[in-house]
Amino acid sequence: MSTPAQVQVQVDRGRVGEPLELGIERQGVAQILVVVTEELNRELF
Repeated sequence: MSTPAQVQVQVDRGRVGEPLELGIERQGVAQILVVVTEELNRELF
């Protein structure tokens, strides 16, 4: 992925509570980040 839009599409495909792998590259070093999303507490908004 090379644009913010491509990253957003991948994030949007994720499901709450399931791991989502995101590949990044920093200073020429590729890394895989795994994030697990949670439902937002709507009472805070």
